[in-house]
Amino acid sequence: MVAERRECGQCTRRVTGRSVYCSPACKQRAYRTRKGLESIDAGTPEFDYCVHCMQGFHWTRSRAGQTRYWCSNRCSQAARRARQAEERWREEQRRQEEERRRWEEHQARERERARERARRQRTSSSSGSGSDSGAYRRTSNMGTAEARRILFRLAGLADDGTVTLKTAHRRAAKSCHPDAHPGREEDFKLLERAASILRDAGLL
Repeated sequence: MVAERRECGQCTRRVTGRSVYCSPACKQRAYRTRKGLESIDAGTPEFDYCVHCMQGFHWTRSRAGQTRYWCSNRCSQAARRARQAEERWREEQRRQEEERRRWEEHQARERERARERARRQRTSSSSGSGSDSGAYRRTSNMGTAEARRILFRLAGLADDGTVTLKTAHRRAAKSCHPDAHPGREEDFKLLERAASILRDAGLL
């Protein structure tokens, strides 16, 4: 029995048996034509430049509106890796900017706390100065000469140039510390005020 021969449903080739198309390519082409996916631009030769390596390449358009940006899969993958690296760099920059902003906010809070502590110390020192001994002036009016005299007096030493201020301060702190000598809290406060004035002046 002779097999029936007829033309392909897409091209002019002859097919035998129950097949409608001569090849899978013709079958796919017929499907695309039936669905309206094929256009008059299919098969148009084009020439473009690769956006990665900037080399020219030839390619064939298969549908309307189709474009190619890379000459090969290698350039496509390299461009994808470059985009990923740029995204990681931008993410790192955003992270560093966020850390810098948080650090600046932390520094601003610390400065505000330091100003608040200094304000409280000034308030407490000004309110407690009235209860000190009347033989000494208030801390705000105390000069370096009087602070030096107070330091040597509490240390029990003579200010004749043979003893340094640091030595006199250590000895005065030992002799006036409230833990070792209860009842001398006022003398210890006075010593601390005198020492702070000398430190501010760069003498201690």
